[in-house]
Amino acid sequence: MTLRQLSILLLFLLPNGARADVYRVAPDGSGDFATVQDAIMCAIDGDVIELGRGVFAGPGNAGIDFGGRSVTVRSQTGNPSDCTIRVAEGQFGFRFASADGPGSVLKGISLVGGAIGIICNGGAPTLERCSIRRCAQWGMRVEQGAPTLTECEVIANGIDGAGGGIAVWEGSGSFRRCRFEANGNALVAGDGAEVSATESLFRANMGGIEARGAAWLTISACTLYGNHSEGAASDVYVEGGATATIENSILAFGVGSQSVACEGGMVSLACSDLFGHTGEDWPACIASQLGRNGNIRIDPLFVDAEGGDFTLQAASACRPFSSPNASCDRIGWEALFDPFVPVVPVTWGTLKMRFHR
Repeated sequence: MTLRQLSILLLFLLPNGARADVYRVAPDGSGDFATVQDAIMCAIDGDVIELGRGVFAGPGNAGIDFGGRSVTVRSQTGNPSDCTIRVAEGQFGFRFASADGPGSVLKGISLVGGAIGIICNGGAPTLERCSIRRCAQWGMRVEQGAPTLTECEVIANGIDGAGGGIAVWEGSGSFRRCRFEANGNALVAGDGAEVSATESLFRANMGGIEARGAAWLTISACTLYGNHSEGAASDVYVEGGATATIENSILAFGVGSQSVACEGGMVSLACSDLFGHTGEDWPACIASQLGRNGNIRIDPLFVDAEGGDFTLQAASACRPFSSPNASCDRIGWEALFDPFVPVVPVTWGTLKMRFHR
């Protein structure tokens, strides 16, 4: 232990008002602690660990455990493009256990590579403005946990075809103003999990959103665009007694199959636009809801969806309180933050090569 680290530890003997509460860590091991894990282990509830610009890798900078501490790990700039945790093959980035609650916070950080970006076994962490990319299995896997993600990006995970963006089993998950793009399955809820996606974009995933095994799924003010499936549904698949509620959302231009499949599950829609799928937009299990409760089948008229601009044209029926469903507020996702990873055109040939290398 360095003299500087020893001095910081001695501060725990002083009254709280005299204790430093922001510790800095740099990719080269300089700063108050040599690694992110070292800093967390010496922190107490309420402390902040600030990471400098650059790429953090190696022991202590991946495979990180919060250990039940209500601390914030954040990037110095607040922009995840400036601060990356690079995870080795077969490893995980962060793990949150049952003792880790909403006060365990990640903010403005990128996690790239490895098997799983974040493991949440009973924990309920808070993630804000984070980017989780190119994990071989899952960007995040939740078992009996309850994470909350706001303005996060989940991109190109499940590249070995055995996973995807985020899976929630038995617990719950809240995803608001998030972007899921080019993953395997974008979002999966199972075994009674309660999951909500609000004001989020699901684009060009090789499987959309799934609810299995008595899960409860709520999709609100979201846009699902250009997702692909050669199975039952490109956008929303519900089975095994699961229930999905879809409101004020656009499901459009899915490739390879119909929009929604209900195989032993129930799907309820309101103020939603389903249009342009390879298969049926309103298949038999939801067909009776078309034309009711503000549900429509009309081209949403994006400005440039292929280029990543999902702004609605002036003539779009999905704009707030527009004909023919004047009782409905805005339908679909509206970009409320600048993407950390640029939204670029994605062809199906490129996407398939990404998943079948």
